[in-house]
Amino acid sequence: VLLNSPQYVDYWSFRFSDLFRVTYTSTNNPKRVKANDDWVRNSIIQNKPYDQMMKERVAPQGYTGPAGFFYRYTELIEPHEMMSEQVRLFMGRRLDCAQCHNHPFEIWSQDQFWDLTAFFGNVTELRDSGILMDNPAGGRSYDEKLEHVKVIHPRRKEEVSAKFLDGTGPQLGENDPRMTLAQWMIAQPSFSQTAVNRIWSYFFGRGIVEPVDDFKTSNPPTHPQLLEELAKDFEKNGYSLKHLMRLIVQSRTYQLSGVSNDTNRHDEVNYSHALPRHLVAAVLMDAISHATGVP
Repeated sequence: VLLNSPQYVDYWSFRFSDLFRVTYTSTNNPKRVKANDDWVRNSIIQNKPYDQMMKERVAPQGYTGPAGFFYRYTELIEPHEMMSEQVRLFMGRRLDCAQCHNHPFEIWSQDQFWDLTAFFGNVTELRDSGILMDNPAGGRSYDEKLEHVKVIHPRRKEEVSAKFLDGTGPQLGENDPRMTLAQWMIAQPSFSQTAVNRIWSYFFGRGIVEPVDDFKTSNPPTHPQLLEELAKDFEKNGYSLKHLMRLIVQSRTYQLSGVSNDTNRHDEVNYSHALPRHLVAAVLMDAISHATGVP
């Protein structure tokens, strides 16, 4: 009943609008903000598979809702910013440190950072209409006839070709390299693991990997088998967010009492008892409004 209630739509639309930073992008363009917000809300209403949501956000074409992510105010953001945000959000990896040099604490190299950035190098805007597209000729604004905007490796000073993190590249002739990248990302175990870890954190106040978008060798999951099994179940059930939430809240772990005892009162990682969670600001505001009767 709760998963089919209007309140479910309201709350999780709010959560995913915050996650996808709807108001952060296109702040000076109310139409883009509204289109982006409507896309999030309609996706929650439809229980759209999460892999489909991901593809629509990584590789939007035209004047769609998720295309708003590619703008800050009225300007297209830079390709490396597009890439690092999508990888952090959907693969739980922070590659930013590799932008200027090989990552000091991880396996990611500067070459990998810029090879992945090249997937976003052809993102172009038809200036008069605001339509977003992948233009093989490059250029940030198509109708201004700018020269080809190359993704240049800052150390080698050479144009970079798109490659996945494993060093392989897309097939020649791909018209939409971002969609190719999205499909590759979905095929990686980290996609499902990042998704279930994030949803788990909403219900338990912390992720199996914490912070939720900082998967790395020096920050392993507290319960790797749990994370793996949740991810497999998520894939098996069509990347359904409702199925994942139902599975979590029906678990014995979620239903444990918040009252601790002498053996577990200091436990914060093994889920031996429920941990108190802060209300998020918007929910607290609604609670105060409801309690006081003041809109």
